[in-house]
Amino acid sequence: MSVTLNKTITYRQMYPNFGITLPDQEVTKDVVYEATGYTLLDTTVASIELTVTVDGNSNSYTVPFDFVDKSKIIEEFYASLVQ
Repeated sequence: MSVTLNKTITYRQMYPNFGITLPDQEVTKDVVYEATGYTLLDTTVASIELTVTVDGNSNSYTVPFDFVDKSKIIEEFYASLVQ
């Protein structure tokens, strides 16, 4: 399961061979969030394993998340993204 949101995000263009970084730009893109799992940290906090994709490029990382219902951690996480 994943959630796609149209978001305004910061974009940075770089030319590393020349040490050039252009000024940041704000762009609007579809961002795909996919929670691939979680680890319980305590009775109300989980570490969400997350993959984010923009323009076909992905990065995976973890984010802390405060939940209410242990049986619905991923659903609560997705709901929090659209608020």
